[in-house]
Amino acid sequence: MREEGACGGGSVRRGSVGLKVVQARVADLRCFERNPRRISPERLEALKRSLEEDREMLLARPLIALVDGRVICGNQRLLAAQQLGWRTAYVELDDARARTWVLRDNNGYGE
Repeated sequence: MREEGACGGGSVRRGSVGLKVVQARVADLRCFERNPRRISPERLEALKRSLEEDREMLLARPLIALVDGRVICGNQRLLAAQQLGWRTAYVELDDARARTWVLRDNNGYGE
């Protein structure tokens, strides 16, 4: 995965957990195959409008992905970014931590 994108460039440290947010090509990312959430066409359009109005939202709430490009948190934002033709941020995690974050990110919020 190359470190480049349209949301600002470079890398950013996030809080005390020491995660490094980098820019990744959307074409290199893919949805997590076991993601429990789905999004209706209407809600996807609303999400796309929100992202278009404030692109920096993806810096405040980046996608979280494994180094192989599987997005484990933020699949709906990835879908919106793909449809908008954007590049976006991601956070690299190891597989053990990713499983925990998938559960926490989708617990009680998915449809």
